[in-house]
Amino acid sequence: QVAKYPGETSVVIPHPLRSEFYQEAREELRSATPTFIFVGTLYARKGPLDLIKAFSLVRNKDARLIIIGDG
Repeated sequence: QVAKYPGETSVVIPHPLRSEFYQEAREELRSATPTFIFVGTLYARKGPLDLIKAFSLVRNKDARLIIIGDG
């Protein structure tokens, strides 16, 4: 639902991905290897080292940790 504001024009832009995309991805993730993903700048305040330490405690040896970013 689009809110109306006096003097404003609202335009609805449809999402560019079809809804089936999400369903397919969800089904794939259910059967896939457990994966933890960090996306962000690699500054200490963001805790990437804490994440690595915590990931070392994961009992599933097939689990993956993916770190994306720089800094």
